[in-house]
Amino acid sequence: MLATNKFQKVNQLSSELLTSHPNPANYELAIWLLGSAMTSHVPSDKLFRTQQSAILKYAPTKIAAISVYSDALNLILPTIIGWGEYDTHSKPLAVTMVIWIIGIVLCASVFSNKRKTFTDSLARLSPLGDSRLYVSRALAALIVFEGIILLAYAAIILVTAMTPGHNLGVFNFPIIIFTNGDFASNPLILILAKALIYYTLWFIQLSGLTVILHQLTRNQITIVFWLVIVSFAQQLGILALFPASVAAYIPAHFINLPQLILHFAPFGSVGMVNFTAVTVFWTGAATIIAAVIKAFQQKRAF
Repeated sequence: MLATNKFQKVNQLSSELLTSHPNPANYELAIWLLGSAMTSHVPSDKLFRTQQSAILKYAPTKIAAISVYSDALNLILPTIIGWGEYDTHSKPLAVTMVIWIIGIVLCASVFSNKRKTFTDSLARLSPLGDSRLYVSRALAALIVFEGIILLAYAAIILVTAMTPGHNLGVFNFPIIIFTNGDFASNPLILILAKALIYYTLWFIQLSGLTVILHQLTRNQITIVFWLVIVSFAQQLGILALFPASVAAYIPAHFINLPQLILHFAPFGSVGMVNFTAVTVFWTGAATIIAAVIKAFQQKRAF
């Protein structure tokens, strides 16, 4: 059946087998491989039943063990959630950190740019000129930042899909996560959307911090330096200086994207919710601090 591409029939038979024989210790290696690399959890009968049920419902013409190695959409997942059951997600992904660095350089460049456009000049004429200027530049930088991410991934997906032996894949391919004490499936497109939201929230935080730094220095290298220190505080050992209860509310605590999306410890099922709340809090705090610094500087000028 595999040779004749009767994948839906294979999925139906696999699902029936897993239902009638729930003990994974009795499975042949080929049966284990049918659901491999769809998840980062230790294989179990409940996990396999969830996998096959999701495949049969959302992607019945796909075999998990084939699709994860041939579909272009699935092949980008290791850059977002890591790779399969052997990935412990103990460290943040290199891709995540590279994207962060791009965001840091972009933020520092946009806010430190001394060239003023006509729109900038008009914005400064209003009582809220500086605020509008910062918001307009932050939005422009965010559009560029997300454009870079989307275009890069789109190019990789298209090139991979056009390579012999590969195809595009499907956006509703199920990815298994463990949440609230049970296994559940998320469509691949939801995983991609969460990753984009994650990078958007991070960029908003970077923008807020950059506005503060811009009040204190116009040196782009200095701004980049402090953005790196704050962003990678966990890797630099700075976060360890704070009590765990405090560190949990510092943005650098959320550097591990796979742990957030897959609901791994220490985040659990509310990781993205907490990260959103932390973003709102620190962005609001940065706005207030920047306004206070600006007012103090203006007062000193007079």
